[in-house]
Amino acid sequence: MRKYLLLLVLGAGIFATLVYFYIHSESRLAHKHQDVLQLFLRAKTVEASLEKDLLESRAFLLLNYDLLVQEEAEVERICSSFRSDAYGLSGTFNHDIDASINAYCDAMEAKVEKVESFKSRNAILKNSVSFLQKIASQNIEFAGHDSREEGLRIRVVNASLAYALVSTADAKLALEKAIVLIDRSPALHGLNELDATAKHASKILEIKDELDRFMMETLDSKSHGLLDKLRASYFTAYENDQKNASSYRRLLFGACLLFLSFVLYAVVRVWSSAQALAQANTHLEKRVEERTLELSSSEAMIMQQQNILVSLAKMSALGEMAGGIAHEINNPLATIKSLSSQISEILSDDPLDKEMLSKMSQSIEKTADRIAKIVQGLRAFSREGSHDNFQPVGVNYLIEDTVSLCQERFKSHEIRLIVEPLAAEVAIEARASEISQVLLNLLNNAHDAIEMRDVKWVTIGAWDEGDSICIHVTDSGDGLAEEVREKIFQPFFTTKEIGKGTGLGLSISLGIIKGHQGILSVDEHHAHTRFIVRLPKHQDPATSTAA
Repeated sequence: MRKYLLLLVLGAGIFATLVYFYIHSESRLAHKHQDVLQLFLRAKTVEASLEKDLLESRAFLLLNYDLLVQEEAEVERICSSFRSDAYGLSGTFNHDIDASINAYCDAMEAKVEKVESFKSRNAILKNSVSFLQKIASQNIEFAGHDSREEGLRIRVVNASLAYALVSTADAKLALEKAIVLIDRSPALHGLNELDATAKHASKILEIKDELDRFMMETLDSKSHGLLDKLRASYFTAYENDQKNASSYRRLLFGACLLFLSFVLYAVVRVWSSAQALAQANTHLEKRVEERTLELSSSEAMIMQQQNILVSLAKMSALGEMAGGIAHEINNPLATIKSLSSQISEILSDDPLDKEMLSKMSQSIEKTADRIAKIVQGLRAFSREGSHDNFQPVGVNYLIEDTVSLCQERFKSHEIRLIVEPLAAEVAIEARASEISQVLLNLLNNAHDAIEMRDVKWVTIGAWDEGDSICIHVTDSGDGLAEEVREKIFQPFFTTKEIGKGTGLGLSISLGIIKGHQGILSVDEHHAHTRFIVRLPKHQDPATSTAA
């Protein structure tokens, strides 16, 4: 059993190893490799588009910021994809990927923040430029002012637009000089159109450098290099993952060969075990047949020994009753002999006393019937009846026949034997000789138990319980102790003196009563010693047939 258990554990271990190798033989990154490459391409594309649209916005080629908003949202989605589990990049065995993802996404978030700042400042610049362009297109004249004032206004507008569109040092210098001229001309202060023009020109001069700085910082962002570094880390991890998967595939192949060898070995072992089991079954069948024959022989021997024990018990009981039976027969024989002598004398008389002869003849007949009854009881008791069929027999008849065998023994020891017959003749299905033996054993035991007591009486009687009959044998004893009751029906247990009892009477009686589907017990609650035999009135047909 241990060997098969060990094989089972070994097979389970190999199977678990196969599952482990199979799980690790598949590349963690292979099934999403094309998606990851597409993700890198999207990141590269959106970054280039973001910079292009930023430049176009700076050059006033981009009319609104919708494209920039879309590209910022795409940047956020790409970083979320890099950090999610969907592509298998974040949290992989290569920690450089996590670091590269964080660095790249942090740089892109910083770039987006710069783009947002650029958009807000560039909106102010666009507003000022649009205002100046509107003035230049309408060519508005200052009412009540000379051409010097008009020329200065046009100079400021042109210098502002030139600097806004072409950020050169000369354009910046020209705009600064124009603004200074307005500031140095107090006579021009208070003109709304000129003040507004100067205000927007100053705003362009103020914001233009800041926007150029934002632009350069955005374009010089390290995100390009970080994306390349992330790509390189990914390919390194991908190659390592492929190598590990390839190694596990080789291990899986070797484990499969080992498992196949184990399966073949197990099949061979099972086939060998099946052959051995078939041989063992054949041998076992032969052994079962031999043991069956031995058991049959043993059962026959046991039955023979049981019959011998029953016969011995009967002979022992007959031996104990022999003196009483002889006395019981001798008395009627003496009576017959005396009556015969008297009849001879009467026959010699003349005339013949016929009435006296008739009385003597009837007395001889009754005495002979008494002897015949005793002999009939002895014959019924001494015969071997274990193979007899169950026959209806009167309970009173059983009790009377049994009492007739031991009545003289009780008289000789001055023991009063009381018979309590049933009020009506009730019959049971039984083997009469066996039930008679049980009752005789109980009566003899009661006789021996009270033989030396001062008060000596034994009562045998019966009562009807409907489907069964109870026969009791009660003596004047004080009952049985608990330790005696527990052992009283065990073979060879006896409370009699050594050499006086065999200890088999009650055990044999118990077997007989069980064979009649009855119960033999001791009444624990009676004031005196009482044994009760409970027998069914009708035997089960299957029991009768088996018997």
